[in-house]
Amino acid sequence: MKIPSSCLKQLPISLAREFILKFQLILITSKERALSMLSVCLMMTVK
Repeated sequence: MKIPSSCLKQLPISLAREFILKFQLILITSKERALSMLSVCLMMTVK
């Protein structure tokens, strides 16, 4: 069974897109976590 070259070309692109989307989500959540931690620390120091 032979896989068409167009499918072979499309596969890495779709995988890269999925990876980028997941990576962006992880970055966003970690940024939000860092911001919330910073705000908590600021509140602690102010009080």
